Amino acid sequence: MCGQKKGVLCILCFLLTFLSMGLAYGSDKSLNQPVKKDKDKITFKDQKKVELLIKNYFEALEKGDDLRARSLTSSKENKLHPKSRTIKQYMGIKSVKLVGMKRCIIDEESGYSDNVPENIPTVCFQVKLEIKPEPDTPWDNGINWLFVNVVKEDDGQWRINDLGTGP
Repeated sequence: MCGQKKGVLCILCFLLTFLSMGLAYGSDKSLNQPVKKDKDKITFKDQKKVELLIKNYFEALEKGDDLRARSLTSSKENKLHPKSRTIKQYMGIKSVKLVGMKRCIIDEESGYSDNVPENIPTVCFQVKLEIKPEPDTPWDNGINWLFVNVVKEDDGQWRINDLGTGP
């Protein structure tokens, strides 16, 4: 009888250990996250390229250089917006000027944060724009804050994918 108890006890210990390992792995979010491809790893070089991209994009819009602004826009977005209307017409603005930019980060647990440690590169930016809107558009006349979403296209270049009020 004593040998049977030890055997049952060993089996129970094995099962409890196995189950607790499974629960621990299942609860660790980092183990459940998809592995990012090498092209998705963000570097400080990427961050600088995106900062320059954003500046050039809004400078082109400010100067009315729609051709230049479109060259800095993702292929997906360019397909969505016909060339018969300029980007400013599509956005419903008379004029736009970039007056500020801040780095941000999107964290799955806490959401958006603009408190990005200096040692962490990011391609997430929130921009401060001075806008003169067309009538009957959702823009405020004056300062508007937007998130700039970028994408690294197949040619390896970063481009503006869209602008939004949220990340």
